[in-house]
Amino acid sequence: MAAVLGFDIGGTKIAGGIVDQTGAVLLQRTIPSRGREGRHALLEQLFSLGDQLLQGYTGSVDAIGVGTAGEVDPALGIVTSATDAIPQWAGTALRDAVQHRWSLPGFVDNDGNAAAIGEMLFGAGRHCQHFVYLCLGTGVGGAVVESGRLLRGKTNYAAAIGHMIIEIKGRHCSCGSRGCLEAYASGTAITQRAEEEAICRDSRELFRLADAGHAQASLLVAETAYYLGIGLANLVNLFDPQKILVGGGVAEVGPQLLNPTTQIMNRNVLPGLKNTVEVVQAQLGSEGGVIGAAALALLGLGIVTTS
Repeated sequence: MAAVLGFDIGGTKIAGGIVDQTGAVLLQRTIPSRGREGRHALLEQLFSLGDQLLQGYTGSVDAIGVGTAGEVDPALGIVTSATDAIPQWAGTALRDAVQHRWSLPGFVDNDGNAAAIGEMLFGAGRHCQHFVYLCLGTGVGGAVVESGRLLRGKTNYAAAIGHMIIEIKGRHCSCGSRGCLEAYASGTAITQRAEEEAICRDSRELFRLADAGHAQASLLVAETAYYLGIGLANLVNLFDPQKILVGGGVAEVGPQLLNPTTQIMNRNVLPGLKNTVEVVQAQLGSEGGVIGAAALALLGLGIVTTS
């Protein structure tokens, strides 16, 4: 059975794993990212993590898949744009770097696209031809699948869902704009807002406090659900999907966030689209980034297909 090496690269962590053609994770490790130190520090970490995984695996590996923060030209395997979360990351020839390091075929894409492909092949997107995927993590990533294919746009920038503006002149975003969904619904933004209001210093703790009846925490969770619901309503009106899959660490609270979000979404979509879209938690959980990256390689090799 074929196996590949998959990496999920973000501003706060790098996850790596060896995944077989059924989507099963055979070996995995996650480390804090040194992304703030720039390209060379991050690549050094990536190579070290990959070496450790390959040394700990007794079988053979056929290819490497990488899902990374930032925008990517998948045909060239180059990071074309990135935020200050990873300085100097834009311009990185990531595919060439991993192929040169391990002498294996490499496949690279944006982390949201990779995670969506993983869900389409092995998770909540199976047997679904039209869906939107959101990842609520350090930032807000995402992808749109239309007729079983990723929507990419002319320069591979399509579906930058986290940078959809939902509040004119709103909070500052890492992209340099204001009022983006990422500035309200990412784990980073939720934690920042909880700290500003002196509620707590962790997004998970915020949801726990809200569940226990803490008034300020409950208001902030409700506000998060409101902005996320408005964002989802925009996506429904634009793409008319069968499902919206919500993944990432923030989504792990489940119905506490997704139920009010869905209600707000349905109050703000076109009349003919009310109650027609299922909002579900992504199925692959914390392994979704690694499985999605591996799915890039499995697809690239032709071992699996999306049809």
